[in-house]
Amino acid sequence: VVKHYSYIAPEIPPSVKLVAPNTNSANMNTTVDLVWDNTARADGYNLQISKTESFFAKLYDSSLIYDTHFSIELELNTKYYWRVRAGNAAGFGTWSQIWNFITYTDKAILISPPNNAKVEIDTIHFLWHSQPNALSYTYQRADDFNFQTNLYELVLSDTTLIMIPELLGKSYFWRVKANDSSNTGEWSDKWRFVTEFDIPQLIKPSKDTTNIPIEVELEWEVLENSEDYRLQVSKESNFQLPLLIITSPEHNYSYTFEKNKKYYWRVCAGDGENFGEWSEVWTFTTGNFS
Repeated sequence: VVKHYSYIAPEIPPSVKLVAPNTNSANMNTTVDLVWDNTARADGYNLQISKTESFFAKLYDSSLIYDTHFSIELELNTKYYWRVRAGNAAGFGTWSQIWNFITYTDKAILISPPNNAKVEIDTIHFLWHSQPNALSYTYQRADDFNFQTNLYELVLSDTTLIMIPELLGKSYFWRVKANDSSNTGEWSDKWRFVTEFDIPQLIKPSKDTTNIPIEVELEWEVLENSEDYRLQVSKESNFQLPLLIITSPEHNYSYTFEKNKKYYWRVCAGDGENFGEWSEVWTFTTGNFS
């Protein structure tokens, strides 16, 4: 009696689905755990890691891995690409999608306020990226780019800091570095911000009012953090030839204008030396009477 045996060749496994770290992940620890889904008909997996998306030069090309994760130690501040395919006796399936991630740098990365930001509020919220091994962060602020003038330094455990600026209408520079148990990281880039005075709201005479007496009292909002106000009045909307330029701690000013003339006026707030942005421009027109 002759016995006949049939052999069913295994099918090649389907494409692998990657799990973690998500593609485009940033600030990753240098010890990275790569994870993918368990794939049907897979006896093992081939993992490739490269610094180029084409995988022309492979940093790592595994023999069969019999698990669905793999840990590897990588370099600081480097972008990596990775992919996985499943295999069995019939061969390897198609490659997974190519995902990428970037390992962290020991140079701190600032978030906000953005470089050269004009900060129009009294309280400033500083924010920077966390570092995987950081135990604390050193924050510095100064009046100059070289951090030599009026240096202020603070060590804190969080990646955020809320502060009230000492002076409005002033330019500052700030930077951060991370500290771990053995050393300190590299300083971040130096970013600049400018604290802006609030913009006064004009009060009277009402916007675009007409046929008013030539004795006019101009009045505007009182701002808590402003020491002085600058008033401009002109017969031209571009203020190239101002009729009046007045700097005063008062929030009003009286003047006798010409009859039957249209005037433009605006106000900004400051401290006598530095001033913020101009208010909205209002107009008034005098009548034919005193």
